[in-house]
Formats: sequence, structure tokens, C-alpha cells
Amino acid sequence: MKLLNFSVGDDFSSVVKDGSYLDLHNNFDFVGYNYAVANNEFQIIFKKASEDWASDVKVENLIFKFAGVLFLKIKGNDSTEDPDDEKCLSDIGFCAADMRNDMESFLATNEFGDSYDLIFVFQTGQAIKIHSQEVLIEVF
Repeated sequence: MKLLNFSVGDDFSSVVKDGSYLDLHNNFDFVGYNYAVANNEFQIIFKKASEDWASDVKVENLIFKFAGVLFLKIKGNDSTEDPDDEKCLSDIGFCAADMRNDMESFLATNEFGDSYDLIFVFQTGQAIKIHSQEVLIEVF
């Protein structure tokens, strides 16, 4: 998988795009995802959090756009004790293909190969693991 215009942050809860650090854990809320099966495209959508600490964030919306999806696995929530946790990303990282059944961990490295999957893990235990030909981030 090729990351076209971003990298995963060293803290594994953020991304860096055009030199800007985008804290997905604190400053953005997960909205949902779209899967266009006919086009083999998948999107993961975040919006700027409404809390005061995110007021200085210039980006209102952040969308991961995956093209040429080759693998997709989604795990539901483990807990719904706090509904706000459903919107909160815990971790983003990379997994080797032999880790496809593990929906909770990732490799603690930003060095990854083309065969690696990208995983998004949320506070509730929900997880999205995906492998595509390429992925980019659109911000607006």
C-alpha cells in the first residue's frame, strides 16, 4: 500500500500531512465510513472535534481515501459504556499480512512494506483494518 500524501505520526494516534500534525485522538471525531464496492474504494471520515481544545485546529474535515481495496476487515465495538468513545480513535498503525486476524495490535514502527495493512483502533474496541493499492488524505 502506498501512502500518497501523509505519514503516520510517531505517537500512532496522528498523521502528518504537508508538515501539519493532525491529532486524530484529541482533535477529531470519527464520523463513519463509506465503501463503494463497484469502484473498489473505501473512505474513513473524521470531523474536527467540537471541544474547546480543538478550536485552533484549521482542518474541519479529514477523509482517508483508499483506492484499489484488496482487503477489508471491520470489528464491532467491545463496549458502549461511553457513547463518545465510539468517535475517539485510540491508535493508527501498520500490520503485516500474517496479523490479519489480530484486530487489536499493530507494529510499533513507521517503516512498512507495500504488503502491510493499515489499522484504525477506536476507544470502544472497534477496529478497521484495510489494505489497498494506495491511500491519501483529503482535508478541507
